[in-house]
Amino acid sequence: MLSLSRTIAFLTSVGRATTLTIVIVLLSLDGKAEPPKTIDMVLTSGVRPSEYWKKEDSVPLASEGAWHVALGVLSLRALDNCSHEVLLSANGNLEFFDVSAITATSGQGWPAKRSDWTQIVKNLWAAGKVAPMKSVKLSPGPTPQEVGYIVRMAEPGPSHSSAEMIIAIPGAEPEMLPITMEVSEAQPFWRDPVFATLFGAFSGAAIGFGVFVLQQTYSRKAEARKRFEERKIEKATQLWNFFQVTYPPLVNDASLSELERIRNVRKTLLDESIYPLLPLDVANRLNRLSDANSKLSPHIRDMDALLRSTFAEFMS
Repeated sequence: MLSLSRTIAFLTSVGRATTLTIVIVLLSLDGKAEPPKTIDMVLTSGVRPSEYWKKEDSVPLASEGAWHVALGVLSLRALDNCSHEVLLSANGNLEFFDVSAITATSGQGWPAKRSDWTQIVKNLWAAGKVAPMKSVKLSPGPTPQEVGYIVRMAEPGPSHSSAEMIIAIPGAEPEMLPITMEVSEAQPFWRDPVFATLFGAFSGAAIGFGVFVLQQTYSRKAEARKRFEERKIEKATQLWNFFQVTYPPLVNDASLSELERIRNVRKTLLDESIYPLLPLDVANRLNRLSDANSKLSPHIRDMDALLRSTFAEFMS
């Protein structure tokens, strides 16, 4: 509900008429007015919420000792149609730099390979391009402004730490972006008794399952090969007539392309009910040779070698 802060009454005489004018000035709502929030005026992105390092990953910085470091880029964009001065600061070991300074000090742009971070940080540090606070002039429009940042942890030091990036517009409530940091020291996993137990159990299960799969695969292939040999014997006369009488003219027809001859052989195999005898891998290979869109080149010698490997006793 609105509160009345001041009431002023004026008496104004106009001729014989007297007018009572009451001017009411409303200054504020009940309670205190809340300040604007930076998060409502500036869109921030690009900050990783956590950083992890291995124990051995550290960089010696001039006059600072050894540190685990990570690079990132903060992207800022105005959400309204106003220009803003954005103030960047930090709680913890976090510093800022101009992204263009990477090119100036290291001769390469951003994003950079993680393997190059060490040299980039050394160059930025040596050139004095890193600062714990930074002011950014943000103009209206869709193009974001980018600011580089460095997160670091001392080595030797604690295994866990945190930092906080503070983004503020003067007169507005700042936005806080926390960053957790962790350094892990790798230990030989085989020393863990739980791992040894689980490894033994899973290894035994995996080996047993592998032997079972191999046995089943071998049994299926052996059974399929046995059925194929039995069916060849049943159709021996038909197969002999096909490969001795029908097959040679089909493959030696010089008036047709190799692809056309291969397709004629495949069609004849279907017409004479020989195609169903083919093992699955042989049928698939023959189909690919017959396909004009296949990556395989349609060569008669490839088809002939394929059939001879399957029906050698009928093609000699």
